[in-house]
Amino acid sequence: MDGSGRQIWGDGFIPRMNGRSRPGIMQALAPSDLFTAETPSVQCIIVDARLASADHDISAELRDRGITMIVDTQAWRYSDPRTWQSTWSSVPYAPSSPFKAQQNWVHEYVLKDLSAQVEAGGRCLLLPGWFPSLETTELATNVALWTLEAFDEFAHKVALPAIAWLPSTPDSLDASLAAAEAYTSAEAVRAVYVQRNKISGSLDPLDRLKRSAKLMLEIQDFGLPVIAGYLGCIGLTIRAIGVAAADCGPCEGQSFDFTEAIRAALPRKEDASSGPKPLPVRMWLDELGQIVTARQMSAIRRDRVAYAEILCRRACHRFRLGRDTVAIAAHHSLLSLCEAATRQSSLPASMQVDHARRLLTAMKARTGIMDAALSAENQRLLRQEHLDVQLALLADAESLHGVA
Repeated sequence: MDGSGRQIWGDGFIPRMNGRSRPGIMQALAPSDLFTAETPSVQCIIVDARLASADHDISAELRDRGITMIVDTQAWRYSDPRTWQSTWSSVPYAPSSPFKAQQNWVHEYVLKDLSAQVEAGGRCLLLPGWFPSLETTELATNVALWTLEAFDEFAHKVALPAIAWLPSTPDSLDASLAAAEAYTSAEAVRAVYVQRNKISGSLDPLDRLKRSAKLMLEIQDFGLPVIAGYLGCIGLTIRAIGVAAADCGPCEGQSFDFTEAIRAALPRKEDASSGPKPLPVRMWLDELGQIVTARQMSAIRRDRVAYAEILCRRACHRFRLGRDTVAIAAHHSLLSLCEAATRQSSLPASMQVDHARRLLTAMKARTGIMDAALSAENQRLLRQEHLDVQLALLADAESLHGVA
């Protein structure tokens, strides 16, 4: 909790900020005009460490607005030697060698990492974790305990709450649970951030989401709330089944794949003939429960019936005509995701599943209307399968809690 006693993660949605989404997010968090002080209900934001370190105005602005900044150093990258071929090797907290399952290595890295978070303006620490630590249950427990030992030493100098970053794979259930249980012994650890590898909430099949949900609910039974890593795009369903919170970028950063993330950070050969390419514009539409591209959005706007279903009257589009920009898309997406979480949090737990089911069913109906407009313009149709998957997950909500 923060100083006022509220949960750090607020209504259950935590936005992620990087250099691309920064302008739109900061605009969304500011008052919409001189006469309106209302802003989205955001208690904390996870900010890319490189952005936070390079722009200290971010931490000052967020602090002035009463928002807790969590600095994500992406420590998990330092278990892959290829990271030293990318720009992540030049950050101040980068270790000299890849992750080693040794107490000295973990202790030294954790102290350096936490110091970097505080220097960048972090007000809630993110305890690092690494996927190779899941090799055995014993190793997972030891790495968690070594991390806590270093955190305790650091806390004597800087006393801040912390969230434990917990890796998880389909084959590491017991190891992840063992590490999570170890974190419950630390009073300053307020939550466990569960990061499943190779996860994409809007694309994953039902069995994969079920396994993820069962793990998170079982960890919550230890007494610590869980933040579902990169699953904010299906936050409506995740929160409805009982998981405390979920995070994601407002209109990107809605999936996690360790191998792909390492590969994407490697330097690429530039094609001198092509020149710089414009940033693609993607926007989250809460009425459809998914992201749409700029071309899809243009086609929808040309159909009056379809456009009426998703017409936005928020500050992001109030006086704007024509094409959306990256900043407008991030602004709109953040407002939409935050509003959905706020509405959901106002309901009692007994109504959460039914509320989510009704909203998902309405999204399916709207998607059919949108597809008619997209088909007429020869544009790619929207996805509906993930809505059916979420409905199926809600139908199994009781059994998920039973297993957990």
